[in-house]
Amino acid sequence: MAEFAEAGKTTLVTSVRKCEKIVSLLYEETVLAVDCQGVYRGPHLRLTLLQIGTSKGDVYLFDIHENKDLLLKGSLRALLESEKIEKVMFKCSKDSGALNHYFQITLQNVFDIQVAYIILEEQKDRKLFPPLLLRNVCRVYSSTDKVSKDEEEIMKICAVESSRFWEERPLTDKMVSVAAGQVIALIPEVYREQKRLIENSGLNQKFKERVLESVKLHIDRTVYTQRKDRINGHVMEILHSIENTCTTNTKLQDFEKDSDERIALQIVDVEIAQKMSEIIQQLKKEYIDSNLDEILEEVESDEAELLVTTSKLRFLNKTRGHPHKLFARKAGRIREKIQNIVLSSIERKYDVGTDVSLLSTCEQEILRDLPIWSDDDTNFPKVIKGLFWRLLDNDLARKSGALHKHKGNYRLNKHFYDRMQKFARGPSSVPIPTHVREKVKKFLDDIGIYKIDTNF
Repeated sequence: MAEFAEAGKTTLVTSVRKCEKIVSLLYEETVLAVDCQGVYRGPHLRLTLLQIGTSKGDVYLFDIHENKDLLLKGSLRALLESEKIEKVMFKCSKDSGALNHYFQITLQNVFDIQVAYIILEEQKDRKLFPPLLLRNVCRVYSSTDKVSKDEEEIMKICAVESSRFWEERPLTDKMVSVAAGQVIALIPEVYREQKRLIENSGLNQKFKERVLESVKLHIDRTVYTQRKDRINGHVMEILHSIENTCTTNTKLQDFEKDSDERIALQIVDVEIAQKMSEIIQQLKKEYIDSNLDEILEEVESDEAELLVTTSKLRFLNKTRGHPHKLFARKAGRIREKIQNIVLSSIERKYDVGTDVSLLSTCEQEILRDLPIWSDDDTNFPKVIKGLFWRLLDNDLARKSGALHKHKGNYRLNKHFYDRMQKFARGPSSVPIPTHVREKVKKFLDDIGIYKIDTNF
């Protein structure tokens, strides 16, 4: 790559000196496209690469993995927090949360392509939205598709082969292509068209408020709760509309796959649906049955490992407790298949020394639920048991910290409490890592001291 990019070229930046020079040039721009790559550590994305693109097609890849000083000492922080330069992003919430969590950077003057798409669609009476892909959103507002053709392949590699993919160095041509494509796609065409539509529709204030919400979503818990409450309000509004306009002859298949009605039936809890009208109860059952069939088809396909997600796992976990026994048993069987897929993937991707924060949320949830009570358990391989104990150790440390912080106001999950009680009641001869046994005992002692409610 060139020392400095010619128009339409990509430049890799690893030194603070070079970073400062490029940032000084970027200050001459009024609009920049911004994106981040990284590796998830628990709920947070640990940044490894920051991409910035200009309207002329220049792209700068700031390698945070190689040099974390680029953000602070290299003047990138000031650029990202500048009120004068508009930062065009797609789904800024997780990038914003990561920048704030690890570097105390607060994004300013953001134009979020996803937020713009949503509020423009809301003008057409849409209220709920499925997960949105950058490529699909860009195609709505631009005649050209600038997202890299390698993006889908890279997504598969991240999901199936290596959760630490964006930490690998040196960057390959495909990694550079994908990283550059994710900012090239945003400006100028998509940004200009969305901005024009927002201004012509009188949506400027609403857009600013929604973008600010996205910036703060993973920083301020209150904002997260407000957004969730708004979505739940839309869900109930749509379900009441179904009650008022449909009959008991209405079937789930009468609604389009990504319609507001389908998404509302997906989101609403079974407990809430059961308290509503007969039609909502029936449609929720049809949704559960249909979703179970779809997940089963996916986990039996050649791309099963790629298609396993946390949302599907949580759906199956909840459905295992469904009062309809047929649903409960079917969900249990499918979940067992997913568990086998995930455990096989864990064995291939990690070793006993792996930092458990690098495991995906789905992988962590599968490990937490394993019936491992002894390090001598021959039903599970060494790497699985090793990661299980390390994850439990981390969970105990995290929960103990929260317990001491909140004391009598701490709410403890009953399932976790019962499991710790079972560990504590086991004979001392059972081989459990010493540090885990000691933390379990201390944690339960503290629960008793603070008189914590363990029925949550």
